[in-house]
Amino acid sequence: MKKIISILIVAIVLGISSAAIAEGPSVTIGLKTWFASWEEKVKFFDEYTGETETASDKSDYGLMYGPVFNLRYEKFFGSLSYLIGGDFNFELSDLDYSDSTIGYSWDYDEKYDRTDLDIAIGYYFHPNISVFLGYKNVNIDLTATITEEETILLDLWKDGSIKESGTIKGPALGVSGNYPIGETNWVLFGSLSYLSLDGEWEGESLGDYTGPSIEIGGAYVLETMPLSITAGYKYQSLKADEVEDIFSGLTFGVNYTL
Repeated sequence: MKKIISILIVAIVLGISSAAIAEGPSVTIGLKTWFASWEEKVKFFDEYTGETETASDKSDYGLMYGPVFNLRYEKFFGSLSYLIGGDFNFELSDLDYSDSTIGYSWDYDEKYDRTDLDIAIGYYFHPNISVFLGYKNVNIDLTATITEEETILLDLWKDGSIKESGTIKGPALGVSGNYPIGETNWVLFGSLSYLSLDGEWEGESLGDYTGPSIEIGGAYVLETMPLSITAGYKYQSLKADEVEDIFSGLTFGVNYTL
């Protein structure tokens, strides 16, 4: 069902784009960045306490960036963004087991690169408020490295590193809006969407990942040319059975309307 919805969304976006181009639409192109961190929370059963506990780990801040494209015709619009980068680093270092019967110490690092493709179509039922359907595709590449004094663990790793990848994709439903501040050149904007995605890692299903994606911010529109500068905050939470992945951080962008 999710694949059918995704195909329909892409088809409608292309259809609206073709019709709008013929009618002379409003076209906006731009560049967007997202400076974010990744926090992962995992639930597990503690045999000692007999209770369910939650462990969490947070990455360093990473930078994602890429082009955005918006097309509007009357009350209808279509949008596309493609962000790459990430470099989200999780570090677990200086674990010392030299006093144990095994006897080793090691450093372990994980780096995740992420690619986000977002496609949406929407309708303005109010001059400043719209609803939209979307499709999201997230590709994640993991590079993990380990360094230790002895080779006990390295026997399990090729050259002390592993590389894996996964995909999370599926439909989204949301609402967005903007509010001009009086007679100034400032505009407040925001969007709220609910994601219902399928996860897969190294060919194995991870099940459903669901949760909200929220972005709020402001834009300054230049008077001398059709250029706007945006700054905001974006929060995205995806929950599976025992895992919650939270991406959050600041966004910046520059947009030019043709």
